[in-house]
Amino acid sequence: MNLTHSLITLPLLLVLILPSSGRAADSEYPPLDVMVGSMIMCGFRGAELPPEDPFLKLVANGHVGHVILFDKDVTTGTPRNIISHRQVRQLVQTLKQAAARPMLIAIDQEGGIVSRLKPQYGFVDLPSAADMSEGKPELTRSWARKTGMEMRRLGINV
Repeated sequence: MNLTHSLITLPLLLVLILPSSGRAADSEYPPLDVMVGSMIMCGFRGAELPPEDPFLKLVANGHVGHVILFDKDVTTGTPRNIISHRQVRQLVQTLKQAAARPMLIAIDQEGGIVSRLKPQYGFVDLPSAADMSEGKPELTRSWARKTGMEMRRLGINV
């Protein structure tokens, strides 16, 4: 099953197994569009989200449940969501404040070439997993702890 098929099948299954959104307003379930939105994690373009931004409205309305941040747009190479510590912290705070429910904020920060928080933006230069595995386990734990602390300070939880 490919990703496109999965993304199409999931909402269809939800329609079949979850209570009808046409049922009573007194239902204990949120509307179907919000239930589906709570399962969606997506990226967006921009280093800040002003209150009138359409993406922020999708987050506030529950149509986007979770977000992944990127440093640059793969197709164009232009900057996307990451400029500096302060800016990322503010962006994450804006997203979480707008969200109707707890929000997952994700980023690829594995080390080496898979690092969205790069030294050029003021972040620690994290070695690759392969490089870390060649060292002592204590050193790898230290890198993991540093990365986790940095993510926590930024408000990134995935």
